[in-house]
Amino acid sequence: MGSSSELRQQQHAHAKSPSSSSVPSLPASIAGPSPDHATPQVSFVFLAEFDINEGSVLKHQFPYPAGLDEHLLAEHMLPDGAHDRGDDWTIFYLNQVPGLTVDPSLAPTAAHSSTDQNGFDPDASTNTARASGASRKGKGRESDASSDDEDAPPKLLYVMSLVRTQMDAGALVKALAVATYNPYIQIYRPLLVFALDDYFKEPSLACLSRLYATINMMDVAGLPSLSLDERIILRTSERKDMFDEKFPDVDPRGPSSPNLATGARNSQLERDKDSSTAEVLESNRSASSGSLSSLVSNAKRDDDTVSSAEEFGQFRSRSRANTFNSSIEEGGRPYPPSLPGHNDKGERASTPVFSAGRPKDTHLFETSVFVHGKKMPMQIPLGTFPEEIGDYSLIKLIQTFSGPTALATTGPLHPHLHTNGHSTHPVILLFNALVTHKRVVFLGHGQAAGSVAGHVLAACALGSGCGSVLSGFTERAFPYTNLANLENLESVPGFIAGVCNPAFADRPSWWDVLCNVETGKIVVSKDIRPASPSPTARVFLPTTLPPFPNDEGAPTGAPGATRIDAKADSPDNVFMEEISNSIQSHYGEAVIRARFTDYVQRFVRLAARYEEEATGATSIGYPCVSYRHGVLGASGTLGSGIVFPDESSGAKDLAVNAPRIEGWRASPSYQHYQLAFQDRLANSPLAGIDLPHQLSRLRQARRMAPAEVELIIRTLAQQVRTEEQVVALLAHLPPHFGGLLPLAFGLFHPSERARNYTLDLLDAICLHPTGRKFLSTLNAFHKVAYQRLGAERAARNARH
Repeated sequence: MGSSSELRQQQHAHAKSPSSSSVPSLPASIAGPSPDHATPQVSFVFLAEFDINEGSVLKHQFPYPAGLDEHLLAEHMLPDGAHDRGDDWTIFYLNQVPGLTVDPSLAPTAAHSSTDQNGFDPDASTNTARASGASRKGKGRESDASSDDEDAPPKLLYVMSLVRTQMDAGALVKALAVATYNPYIQIYRPLLVFALDDYFKEPSLACLSRLYATINMMDVAGLPSLSLDERIILRTSERKDMFDEKFPDVDPRGPSSPNLATGARNSQLERDKDSSTAEVLESNRSASSGSLSSLVSNAKRDDDTVSSAEEFGQFRSRSRANTFNSSIEEGGRPYPPSLPGHNDKGERASTPVFSAGRPKDTHLFETSVFVHGKKMPMQIPLGTFPEEIGDYSLIKLIQTFSGPTALATTGPLHPHLHTNGHSTHPVILLFNALVTHKRVVFLGHGQAAGSVAGHVLAACALGSGCGSVLSGFTERAFPYTNLANLENLESVPGFIAGVCNPAFADRPSWWDVLCNVETGKIVVSKDIRPASPSPTARVFLPTTLPPFPNDEGAPTGAPGATRIDAKADSPDNVFMEEISNSIQSHYGEAVIRARFTDYVQRFVRLAARYEEEATGATSIGYPCVSYRHGVLGASGTLGSGIVFPDESSGAKDLAVNAPRIEGWRASPSYQHYQLAFQDRLANSPLAGIDLPHQLSRLRQARRMAPAEVELIIRTLAQQVRTEEQVVALLAHLPPHFGGLLPLAFGLFHPSERARNYTLDLLDAICLHPTGRKFLSTLNAFHKVAYQRLGAERAARNARH
């Protein structure tokens, strides 16, 4: 990792730099649990190796002994079958079970620290054989029992371990790991590779010291702090300049005159000047449908006509006529030359125009570290949520458990899991198991431990809505574990574990659902606990299921269990068919994540409706009420709650989902969401408005009273004023659902008042840099209507 003297010079220079003394606070959900820079990027570095006589041994830990069960830690760093492959990765967490919980009392104090400028303390960080007995037995947790914070559970430390086997002079198996509070552990991969190379050449603690110092000297002073809504917008957008104003040393875009809204309104007209009228109408229909299946079946893939935003249903086409373009040039006002995406003539630039200091891609924060005296670029993802650990792939998870061998799950039927009987899709069964707090094991016998851990991380994202909807999955996840941790594993209710030992397959009492990564098959345990009878669920489920049959055909489980007949066209099966078509059509990971986020959000809103119907009230959502007309000229009242196409389909959805909703209501995840929803109600920038309901009505309603549309637009126009309120609105208008399209239709409303309210709302959005980027995606017809209404209003104001 470079010489020790070089690192000391770099650290000394970094400590003296002006920027290091005025570092802004980091958001806990993105950059770690600490609100300041007191928490380092990496808290610990561990080195383990396999000894022919002692087995897995923890050789070094830096910067001080952590008070862990060293044998258990070494077993997690050296996965089963590591000697069969050259390199492998494991991921696991500290502060989760007693044997792997850090003892803070072992941390050296500043007064007694003898560390050098690299943080190297030869006395405190020697071979772990010098560690205390409490460290070897993992007793550090008990020693901290008398602290003031004993009731607060310690925050998880995420560990990524690289294990390597060299056969040059006998089988040498060594593993190097870093422990961090940051969820983006994947950025440390290349540094672990270099450091382990160095350790094989020079097996000493100095290698760990250099790795620790190198990572913790990473400059994150300019890391933007994004809110929940801003991260949602960022991850659903393909634009590489979204929120560029939040990066340091970037000149804000857009004119600063009081007439900014008018100038921005006119500037949007020239966007996509090469689109013909017929193709714009086709794009309009595709985007307004909000269905990926229609995009997959209707989109013509032409590299000359489809932009990089194609994955979210936004299409730009080449020009075949100049009539529409000339009408814009004759009637439109000139562009402000500094608007994003345009050149000095007001013409749209083919590529984004970046100023000095502007990041190339705002989805990532670019920084660097020095390795062997050379600068290595590092990229920190900014759209990461606390429930998203590492670099997972939902596409890989879906493909693994959607093959021909996975479509027929085995084991007894369970109402929490089989929401469509025997035809329940395996991925939906897995989702049901996750949200109903079942014990889930991913078995990868003969597979790389890194692959198994990746499936566990993806499963946590699947159940949580990619981290943006539900929580409580990471704290019960064990991306990689083994038999040495079995006792701790069984003490965690509803664990989600990744293993490589085939012994788990022969012990159905250890798990409820087994997902075989090698075969792609999902098995429900014959010993799974039957669902508890629920009087509220029976309101929605008039039919009953015979007792669950076991493998011998004899009945087991509680009699009178609820049943749903299998249907090939069930909503879940249709949803999974759309997902499969999207993957086959090479839609990216971002699209699949967005679709599952929407799926989990709808599940939660459906659960709120179910809870209200069953108990008379709900604590996880708005009450379900319809729009009510005003009396004697008074304003009406907006509705709230989940939106169904009709009441009959709503009743069917409630009946199908009632068992898994009951299972979720009994889980800690439900309690977490309950608290989160109440917190959002208290701190929402758009208090009292159920935004998903209003926007769903505009998107999906077959028949809407003109007065309801007018009231929705008027309410939004009156309340969306500040930057925070604009962002809160845009977070519910993702590009794959048409972006601003549901609101832009108000420009053609028969009521003049509704058209004026729409104009006011779009003007308010225009005043925000993110809003202007959203407005640029409207098609030409909406842009012309926007400009025309603005010109008419300006003319009326001029006359008066």
